[in-house]
Amino acid sequence: MKAKKDTFFLAPLMLALFLLMSGCAAFTGVRGVPRGTILTDVQGPQSTQSFEMSVQAGELKKGTSTAEGYLGLVAQGDASIQAAARDAEISDIHHVDFKTRSILGLYVKHTTVVYGR
Repeated sequence: MKAKKDTFFLAPLMLALFLLMSGCAAFTGVRGVPRGTILTDVQGPQSTQSFEMSVQAGELKKGTSTAEGYLGLVAQGDASIQAAARDAEISDIHHVDFKTRSILGLYVKHTTVVYGR
């Protein structure tokens, strides 16, 4: 009788573990970037209307804007492209990147980085 009772509790646990380790439970955040349950620390590009590829990256100004969230209950900040451009007094945007960091979903920080002149 004990074996049946153990199986009753073990089977759902094994199923949950299987699902968490399969592609079905892979989290994808904004822009198709992977999102981890325990830790997320990713960065990547955002699209803009046009690129002037002749400009060298070293010639560009860099502005940032940030929004943060706590405990999944409170979120604040302005991570907009406009706020990042304003930060470095950029009027002609060359390209935009982002960075997201999340720890257990308890603390989340999203930063928008704008490059331009």
